Amino acid sequence: MTIDARARRSTVPWKSVSWRGCSVPLQIHILTTRALRALWMDPKLVLVSVASPLVMLLVLSQVFTSISETRSFPGGVDYIQFLLPAIMIMGVLQSGMGSGAALGQEIKNGFVHRMRTLPVWPGSVLLGRSASDLLRSLIQLSALSTAAHLFFSFHAPGGAVGMAVAMLIALMTGNCLGWVFIAMACWFRNAEVMQTFSGLAMFALMFGTNAFVPLDGLPDWLRSLSHVNPLTYAITAARGWILGDPDTSATLYAVIGSAVIALPCALLAVKGFARPLGTN
Repeated sequence: MTIDARARRSTVPWKSVSWRGCSVPLQIHILTTRALRALWMDPKLVLVSVASPLVMLLVLSQVFTSISETRSFPGGVDYIQFLLPAIMIMGVLQSGMGSGAALGQEIKNGFVHRMRTLPVWPGSVLLGRSASDLLRSLIQLSALSTAAHLFFSFHAPGGAVGMAVAMLIALMTGNCLGWVFIAMACWFRNAEVMQTFSGLAMFALMFGTNAFVPLDGLPDWLRSLSHVNPLTYAITAARGWILGDPDTSATLYAVIGSAVIALPCALLAVKGFARPLGTN
């Protein structure tokens, strides 16, 4: 290259060079790693996420154990076997609620402002958050199932395969419905408001199912609502696999129903995330 050519090249304005950023899969990988690193740097979050379902299992197994003596309760089933699938799914849902709260905090502390200055697809931030929540839920479920075996004399008639499938159902269903909380965080943009609404949603979703009592033990109006609640089918499916009596229809309904809810919520979340930050 001649001196004149080098001189002409050095006079090219820097603004003419634009950075297009990395690919979307790499963006998701980086943002997932970032969320996991933040979790690793604060072990209290891991401890709370693991301890919370254990406390629920301990308390609810003692409070509702007399239900196993009713006529509507399935015969030959211990209440801990009946309850554990519901606690598994509830734990993953709580992780999704925490993920929405963390996203709301990031909107508040300026992380989202910084992301907007970069060539990053808005969905990458949300998918990274969801992926990190999925990995945290896997750790949570592994600890829950291990503690149930060690301290609650739990055994799965469906064996290791049934337990593994039940965990997959809990992960998929809970993670899909977790997009409801992510969408709420993107639109409310207020961690306190989001947590209040999330708590109400969690309460309605869990107690409007067969999580703690058989469907025959519910009032008529609540039993009718439970038939349109996707968590009812997820709990029935996970419970069937654990008990060694898989319910194929409930499994399909749980997977399809959760996906049908997750897709529009994910689109709403991306749209809400991309709104101007000054709007509410």
